Amino acid sequence: MDPTEFELKVALGKSALRRFKNSPVLRQLSSGPPKTCKLRSVYFDTADLKFFQAGISLRLRKRGKKYLQTAKSGTKIRNGISNPIQVECLVKSNYPDISKFKSGKFKTNLANIISGAPLKPIFETSIWRTTRKIKVNRIGTVELAIDQGEIQAGTRKKKIQEVELELISGHPCSLLSAAETLFSMEKIKLSEKSKAAQGYEILNGGTSIQLASLTPENGRQPKLHRKMTGQEALVQIGTSACDQILHNYKVVLESNDPEGPHQLRVGLRRLRTALRILKPGKDNAEMNQFKRDTRDLARIVGHLRDADVLLEDIYMPAAKRVLENSDQSLILKALTAHRERLLQKVSKSLTSSTWTAFRLNCIFFDLFVQRLLNQCDSPSRLGRIIPISSRELDKRWRRVNRWGKNINKLSVAQRHEMRKELKSLRYATEYFQQLYPHKESQRFLKQLKRLQDIFGYLNDVALSIKLFDIVKEIYPDNPEVQHNVELICNFHSTEANLAWNDARKRWKKLKDAPKFWH
Repeated sequence: MDPTEFELKVALGKSALRRFKNSPVLRQLSSGPPKTCKLRSVYFDTADLKFFQAGISLRLRKRGKKYLQTAKSGTKIRNGISNPIQVECLVKSNYPDISKFKSGKFKTNLANIISGAPLKPIFETSIWRTTRKIKVNRIGTVELAIDQGEIQAGTRKKKIQEVELELISGHPCSLLSAAETLFSMEKIKLSEKSKAAQGYEILNGGTSIQLASLTPENGRQPKLHRKMTGQEALVQIGTSACDQILHNYKVVLESNDPEGPHQLRVGLRRLRTALRILKPGKDNAEMNQFKRDTRDLARIVGHLRDADVLLEDIYMPAAKRVLENSDQSLILKALTAHRERLLQKVSKSLTSSTWTAFRLNCIFFDLFVQRLLNQCDSPSRLGRIIPISSRELDKRWRRVNRWGKNINKLSVAQRHEMRKELKSLRYATEYFQQLYPHKESQRFLKQLKRLQDIFGYLNDVALSIKLFDIVKEIYPDNPEVQHNVELICNFHSTEANLAWNDARKRWKKLKDAPKFWH
């Protein structure tokens, strides 16, 4: 198997980088003095960029009287993590010689890609690199590299300023521990592209060649099987939720898509449900802090999501029905301004150092769980996933049923509590359905989703009362605007009564549906 790198790449602003380089924490963790050198790397490809199209980079870097030839594949960076396959060897000249690689499979693949086409230099990097060795609690060694310099392709140039943490030896958890200690008080930006990817980008005239567009992402289904342990399931489920959180975190900061805050909050709720179900480190301070961070971030983003609901799901549908002959622009202006204020507030929070440690734990969620369980007396206490899933689905069903059996008498506040329990049951069902017969689990989930959607709308309607305060803040003495808000609320109140009748019918169907985990 070809060797792989495992590193975290982050970007720091100019002042933050200066502060970081002089940090007492950095000096305390360092083993030996820092080493600084200049690295000039020349990247090669065919005239029609066949290596780039195959997701491969090939570079030469002078080392003494020879040149270090390095080829990498799988260089895509996600959430700051780079984990490419890398092969390298020394060659005598400043022109690549693929035949010198010892890895037969990789060498053959490179030769097949170029099919005899000549290689040529396409761009180069000139970097001043300062490295330090970081010893982490006697469990591993990490290399810290601070890179400052530029990439040049023809006459085009781009500044480079980033920090890399690479695992050199020992347990991978040491990379997480080093990152937490070094960056927890800094506002970090996760790197998105390798130096090679940035070089190809400026070669392309500066046009972004990012493969994935910045659009909101739903959570992917974690892959579970019946022989898994609870720990293995937790890693799969938690990583799925963390990927959703990290991606949509960026969407909220860099786009105006209202689906971004929604999917970020969903990801946070999915993660909270997973932690409640599988309960790693119940009395562990680290895990308790992680849970609090998950809850607090969900609350912050929730305010922005509520503003989107008021605009998209409360105002828009009602305005088309009940405000046909009225001036709708004033209410729309008030709601838009309200959302913009909240977006600025949320963005300020998300770009602060408050959430750095939380984001690092999401990035390395599997290592976070492993480190946590290593601290416990009984790491295998999570047991097998089948009895855990059956027990937890039963528990969530009982909580829902506790409200459902009195559904005709529920107050608005009690409906809200039932909605939260339905949501928790839904996430647990989505996680575990693949462990049970498909038809039964799908039938149950379908009924559950329909009922939860209705409860979601009823909750949105309960939010509509906030319209009065939002509009009054901008138009305190405009009776027509206040009257229009009243029309909107009355419209949704009528719709909510119809929806509630439907909810009671759908609850009966869900209650009668076979419980697939029995």
